[in-house]
Amino acid sequence: MIDELFDLARAHWVKYDKYIWKKASDGAVYLTAAEDAMPTITSPLRDFKRLVVDAVNIGRMCMGESRGAYSEDEIRDAILAFAGNYGLLGLMTGLPTTPDFLDYGYVYFPKNRIIGRESMAREDYVRMFFPFGEPDLTLSEDGTLLSLGSDIPMQALGMTFADCPIPVNMSFQREYTERLDWLKKQFADWAFILAGVFFYYEDHELLDEVRKDFQQRSVAAFSSVAPTYHLELRDHPVVVWDFYSLMTCIQMAFCFMMANGENPLKMCRNCGMAFVAKDPKDEFCSEKCRKEYNGAMKDPGEYDE
Repeated sequence: MIDELFDLARAHWVKYDKYIWKKASDGAVYLTAAEDAMPTITSPLRDFKRLVVDAVNIGRMCMGESRGAYSEDEIRDAILAFAGNYGLLGLMTGLPTTPDFLDYGYVYFPKNRIIGRESMAREDYVRMFFPFGEPDLTLSEDGTLLSLGSDIPMQALGMTFADCPIPVNMSFQREYTERLDWLKKQFADWAFILAGVFFYYEDHELLDEVRKDFQQRSVAAFSSVAPTYHLELRDHPVVVWDFYSLMTCIQMAFCFMMANGENPLKMCRNCGMAFVAKDPKDEFCSEKCRKEYNGAMKDPGEYDE
Protein backbone atom coordinates (compact mmCIF):
# COMPACT_ATOMS: atom_id res chain seq x y z
CA MET A 1 0.00 0.00 0.00
CA ILE A 2 2.75 2.49 0.91
CA ASP A 3 4.58 1.73 -2.35
CA GLU A 4 1.42 2.48 -4.34
CA LEU A 5 1.02 5.78 -2.48
CA PHE A 6 4.39 7.05 -3.64
CA ASP A 7 3.97 5.66 -7.14
CA LEU A 8 1.50 8.54 -7.54
CA ALA A 9 3.90 11.20 -6.27
CA ARG A 10 5.56 13.77 -8.49
CA ALA A 11 8.93 14.26 -6.89
CA HIS A 12 11.30 15.23 -9.65
CA TRP A 13 14.30 16.86 -8.04
CA VAL A 14 17.70 18.19 -9.11
CA LYS A 15 21.13 17.12 -7.92
CA TYR A 16 24.57 18.25 -9.07
CA ASP A 17 27.54 16.04 -9.81
CA LYS A 18 29.77 17.95 -7.38
CA TYR A 19 29.07 19.68 -4.09
CA ILE A 20 31.49 21.57 -1.89
CA TRP A 21 31.59 23.12 1.57
CA LYS A 22 32.11 26.87 1.49
CA LYS A 23 32.74 29.27 4.38
CA ALA A 24 31.11 32.71 4.45
CA SER A 25 32.68 35.87 5.85
CA ASP A 26 30.85 35.39 9.16
CA GLY A 27 32.36 31.93 9.57
CA ALA A 28 29.20 29.98 8.74
CA VAL A 29 29.73 26.89 6.56
CA TYR A 30 27.42 26.16 3.63
CA LEU A 31 26.90 23.26 1.26
CA THR A 32 26.55 24.30 -2.37
CA ALA A 33 27.15 23.08 -5.91
CA ALA A 34 30.65 23.64 -7.30
CA GLU A 35 30.99 26.34 -9.95
CA ASP A 36 31.59 23.76 -12.69
CA ALA A 37 29.00 21.26 -11.41
CA MET A 38 26.35 20.00 -13.81
CA PRO A 39 22.73 19.29 -12.82
CA THR A 40 20.79 16.06 -13.26
CA ILE A 41 17.05 15.56 -12.82
CA THR A 42 16.25 12.70 -10.45
CA SER A 43 13.20 10.95 -8.99
CA PRO A 44 14.13 10.41 -5.33
CA LEU A 45 10.91 8.62 -4.40
CA ARG A 46 11.75 5.72 -6.69
CA ASP A 47 13.74 4.41 -3.74
CA PHE A 48 12.09 6.36 -0.93
CA LYS A 49 12.93 3.75 1.70
CA ARG A 50 16.67 4.08 1.10
CA LEU A 51 16.30 7.87 0.99
CA VAL A 52 14.65 7.93 4.42
CA VAL A 53 17.04 5.43 5.99
CA ASP A 54 20.05 7.40 4.74
CA ALA A 55 18.60 10.67 6.07
CA VAL A 56 17.76 9.25 9.50
CA ASN A 57 21.15 7.59 9.88
CA ILE A 58 22.91 10.87 9.19
CA GLY A 59 20.70 12.28 11.92
CA ARG A 60 21.92 9.57 14.28
CA MET A 61 25.46 10.67 13.52
CA CYS A 62 24.55 14.30 14.23
CA MET A 63 23.02 13.30 17.56
CA GLY A 64 26.19 11.41 18.43
CA GLU A 65 28.56 14.31 17.68
CA SER A 66 28.12 15.95 21.10
CA ARG A 67 29.26 12.81 22.91
CA GLY A 68 32.19 12.22 20.58
CA ALA A 69 30.75 9.24 18.71
CA TYR A 70 31.29 11.04 15.39
CA SER A 71 33.49 13.93 14.36
CA GLU A 72 32.30 16.94 12.38
CA ASP A 73 34.46 15.79 9.45
CA GLU A 74 32.66 12.43 9.42
CA ILE A 75 29.29 14.16 9.49
CA ARG A 76 30.31 16.56 6.72
CA ASP A 77 31.42 13.63 4.57
CA ALA A 78 28.12 11.83 5.17
CA ILE A 79 26.05 14.90 4.27
CA LEU A 80 28.19 15.52 1.20
CA ALA A 81 27.61 11.93 0.05
CA PHE A 82 23.87 12.30 0.70
CA ALA A 83 23.74 15.44 -1.46
CA GLY A 84 25.67 13.65 -4.18
CA ASN A 85 23.05 10.88 -4.19
CA TYR A 86 19.88 12.92 -3.77
CA GLY A 87 20.60 16.67 -3.95
CA LEU A 88 20.14 19.36 -1.30
CA LEU A 89 17.09 19.23 0.99
CA GLY A 90 15.35 22.27 -0.51
CA LEU A 91 14.97 23.94 2.88
CA MET A 92 14.09 27.26 1.25
CA THR A 93 10.86 25.83 -0.16
CA GLY A 94 10.32 23.17 2.51
CA LEU A 95 10.26 25.41 5.60
CA PRO A 96 7.63 28.08 4.73
CA THR A 97 3.89 27.48 4.85
CA THR A 98 3.88 27.76 1.04
CA PRO A 99 6.62 27.38 -1.59
CA ASP A 100 4.96 30.29 -3.43
CA PHE A 101 6.24 32.78 -0.84
CA LEU A 102 7.44 35.24 -3.53
CA ASP A 103 3.79 36.22 -3.96
CA TYR A 104 3.87 37.84 -0.52
CA GLY A 105 5.94 40.52 1.17
CA TYR A 106 6.61 38.21 4.11
CA VAL A 107 7.44 34.53 4.45
CA TYR A 108 5.48 32.61 7.10
CA PHE A 109 6.61 29.47 8.91
CA PRO A 110 5.19 26.75 11.11
CA LYS A 111 7.28 26.08 14.22
CA ASN A 112 10.77 24.87 13.32
CA ARG A 113 14.23 24.87 14.86
CA ILE A 114 16.00 26.28 11.81
CA ILE A 115 14.32 29.66 11.39
CA GLY A 116 12.86 29.96 14.88
CA ARG A 117 10.49 32.73 13.81
CA GLU A 118 6.91 32.90 12.63
CA SER A 119 7.65 35.28 9.76
CA MET A 120 10.33 37.39 8.10
CA ALA A 121 10.70 39.70 5.11
CA ARG A 122 10.80 37.87 1.80
CA GLU A 123 14.09 39.47 0.70
CA ASP A 124 15.81 38.65 4.01
CA TYR A 125 14.70 35.05 3.79
CA VAL A 126 15.94 34.54 0.23
CA ARG A 127 19.27 36.15 1.15
CA MET A 128 19.84 33.47 3.80
CA PHE A 129 20.20 30.87 1.05
CA PHE A 130 22.36 32.97 -1.28
CA PRO A 131 25.22 34.30 0.89
CA PHE A 132 27.77 34.18 -1.94
CA GLY A 133 25.79 35.85 -4.72
CA GLU A 134 22.28 36.39 -6.00
CA PRO A 135 20.75 33.77 -8.33
CA ASP A 136 21.07 34.60 -12.01
CA LEU A 137 17.41 35.26 -12.69
CA THR A 138 15.19 38.24 -13.36
CA LEU A 139 11.81 38.75 -11.76
CA SER A 140 9.13 41.29 -12.58
CA GLU A 141 7.70 43.56 -9.90
CA ASP A 142 4.85 41.13 -9.27
CA GLY A 143 7.28 38.22 -8.83
CA THR A 144 6.88 36.62 -12.27
CA LEU A 145 9.98 34.88 -13.59
CA LEU A 146 11.27 36.75 -16.65
CA SER A 147 14.56 35.00 -17.36
CA LEU A 148 17.16 32.62 -15.94
CA GLY A 149 20.25 34.34 -17.31
CA SER A 150 22.47 32.99 -20.08
CA ASP A 151 23.51 29.69 -18.48
CA ILE A 152 22.04 27.02 -20.78
CA PRO A 153 21.69 24.27 -18.10
CA MET A 154 19.89 26.75 -15.83
CA GLN A 155 17.58 27.76 -18.68
CA ALA A 156 16.83 24.09 -19.33
CA LEU A 157 15.96 23.57 -15.67
CA GLY A 158 13.73 26.64 -15.78
CA MET A 159 11.77 25.24 -18.71
CA THR A 160 11.56 21.77 -17.15
CA PHE A 161 10.16 23.12 -13.89
CA ALA A 162 8.18 25.98 -15.41
CA ASP A 163 4.97 24.83 -13.72
CA CYS A 164 6.61 24.81 -10.27
CA PRO A 165 6.73 27.79 -7.88
CA ILE A 166 9.59 30.14 -8.75
CA PRO A 167 11.47 29.49 -5.47
CA VAL A 168 11.79 25.84 -6.52
CA ASN A 169 13.67 26.99 -9.61
CA MET A 170 15.76 29.28 -7.44
CA SER A 171 16.75 26.37 -5.19
CA PHE A 172 18.10 24.53 -8.24
CA GLN A 173 20.53 27.34 -9.12
CA ARG A 174 24.25 26.76 -8.52
CA GLU A 175 24.38 29.73 -6.15
CA TYR A 176 21.82 28.17 -3.80
CA THR A 177 23.23 26.96 -0.47
CA GLU A 178 22.18 25.25 2.75
CA ARG A 179 24.04 25.92 5.98
CA LEU A 180 25.75 23.09 7.82
CA ASP A 181 24.08 23.75 11.17
CA TRP A 182 20.64 23.86 9.49
CA LEU A 183 21.29 20.50 7.85
CA LYS A 184 22.49 18.98 11.12
CA LYS A 185 19.33 20.11 12.91
CA GLN A 186 17.03 18.78 10.22
CA PHE A 187 18.72 15.38 9.98
CA ALA A 188 18.90 15.13 13.79
CA ASP A 189 15.18 15.92 14.12
CA TRP A 190 14.28 12.87 12.02
CA ALA A 191 16.57 10.65 14.08
CA PHE A 192 15.20 12.07 17.34
CA ILE A 193 11.63 11.15 16.38
CA LEU A 194 12.63 7.60 15.46
CA ALA A 195 14.47 7.22 18.78
CA GLY A 196 11.50 8.67 20.66
CA VAL A 197 9.11 6.18 19.09
CA PHE A 198 11.54 3.31 19.72
CA PHE A 199 11.98 4.03 23.42
CA TYR A 200 8.28 4.79 23.91
CA TYR A 201 7.38 1.23 22.96
CA GLU A 202 10.57 -0.33 24.32
CA ASP A 203 10.08 1.14 27.81
CA HIS A 204 6.29 1.50 27.72
CA GLU A 205 5.67 -0.63 30.81
CA LEU A 206 8.32 1.24 32.78
CA LEU A 207 7.18 4.77 31.95
CA ASP A 208 4.92 6.74 34.27
CA GLU A 209 2.05 8.73 32.82
CA VAL A 210 4.00 12.00 32.87
CA ARG A 211 6.82 10.49 30.81
CA LYS A 212 4.40 8.84 28.39
CA ASP A 213 2.61 12.13 27.88
CA PHE A 214 5.91 13.92 27.29
CA GLN A 215 7.01 11.46 24.61
CA GLN A 216 3.59 11.51 22.96
CA ARG A 217 3.71 15.30 22.80
CA SER A 218 7.27 15.22 21.44
CA VAL A 219 6.25 13.01 18.54
CA ALA A 220 3.02 14.96 17.97
CA ALA A 221 5.07 18.16 17.66
CA PHE A 222 6.86 16.65 14.68
CA SER A 223 5.00 18.12 11.75
CA SER A 224 5.62 19.66 8.39
CA VAL A 225 3.89 21.62 5.67
CA ALA A 226 1.91 19.05 3.73
CA PRO A 227 2.60 18.64 0.02
CA THR A 228 -0.07 19.80 -2.37
CA TYR A 229 -2.14 17.30 -4.32
CA HIS A 230 -4.51 17.18 -7.24
CA LEU A 231 -6.87 14.77 -8.94
CA GLU A 232 -5.98 13.17 -12.29
CA LEU A 233 -8.21 11.14 -14.57
CA ARG A 234 -6.35 8.03 -15.66
CA ASP A 235 -7.87 4.55 -15.93
CA HIS A 236 -9.69 5.73 -12.83
CA PRO A 237 -9.47 8.93 -10.75
CA VAL A 238 -6.25 9.09 -8.70
CA VAL A 239 -4.82 11.53 -6.18
CA VAL A 240 -1.33 12.72 -7.16
CA TRP A 241 1.00 14.32 -4.62
CA ASP A 242 3.20 17.27 -5.62
CA PHE A 243 6.42 17.72 -3.66
CA TYR A 244 8.37 20.98 -3.91
CA SER A 245 11.28 20.08 -1.63
CA LEU A 246 13.27 16.96 -0.90
CA MET A 247 12.75 17.74 2.78
CA THR A 248 8.97 17.34 2.41
CA CYS A 249 9.46 14.09 0.46
CA ILE A 250 11.50 12.68 3.33
CA GLN A 251 9.12 13.94 6.02
CA MET A 252 6.05 12.35 4.47
CA ALA A 253 7.75 9.07 3.52
CA PHE A 254 9.27 8.91 7.01
CA CYS A 255 5.85 9.20 8.69
CA PHE A 256 4.24 6.57 6.48
CA MET A 257 7.16 4.21 6.98
CA MET A 258 6.93 4.60 10.77
CA ALA A 259 3.23 3.73 10.64
CA ASN A 260 3.65 0.85 8.18
CA GLY A 261 2.48 -2.29 9.97
CA GLU A 262 4.10 -4.73 7.54
CA ASN A 263 7.59 -3.28 6.98
CA PRO A 264 8.04 -0.49 9.50
CA LEU A 265 11.02 1.82 9.87
CA LYS A 266 12.84 0.75 13.03
CA MET A 267 15.92 1.49 15.10
CA CYS A 268 18.38 -1.39 15.52
CA ARG A 269 18.50 -2.60 19.12
CA ASN A 270 22.28 -3.12 18.82
CA CYS A 271 23.83 -0.31 16.73
CA GLY A 272 20.99 2.22 16.92
CA MET A 273 20.85 2.82 13.18
CA ALA A 274 17.62 2.96 11.18
CA PHE A 275 16.51 0.09 8.98
CA VAL A 276 13.38 -1.15 7.20
CA ALA A 277 12.13 -4.29 8.92
CA LYS A 278 11.30 -7.26 6.73
CA ASP A 279 9.01 -8.40 9.53
CA PRO A 280 7.32 -6.25 12.21
CA LYS A 281 9.08 -8.34 14.88
CA ASP A 282 12.59 -7.66 13.54
CA GLU A 283 14.80 -5.91 16.09
CA PHE A 284 18.17 -5.82 14.34
CA CYS A 285 19.38 -4.29 11.09
CA SER A 286 21.60 -7.29 10.29
CA GLU A 287 22.52 -10.77 11.44
CA LYS A 288 25.83 -9.36 12.65
CA CYS A 289 24.07 -6.94 15.00
CA ARG A 290 21.79 -9.68 16.27
CA LYS A 291 24.76 -11.90 17.14
CA GLU A 292 26.69 -9.03 18.73
CA TYR A 293 23.72 -8.06 20.88
CA ASN A 294 22.92 -11.61 21.97
CA GLY A 295 26.59 -12.28 22.65
CA ALA A 296 26.87 -9.20 24.85
CA MET A 297 23.78 -10.22 26.81
CA LYS A 298 25.23 -13.61 27.70
CA ASP A 299 27.30 -14.21 30.79
CA PRO A 300 30.99 -13.82 29.76
CA GLY A 301 31.71 -16.95 31.78
CA GLU A 302 29.76 -19.00 29.26
CA TYR A 303 32.57 -18.49 26.78
CA ASP A 304 35.28 -19.70 29.15
CA GLU A 305 36.56 -23.11 28.23
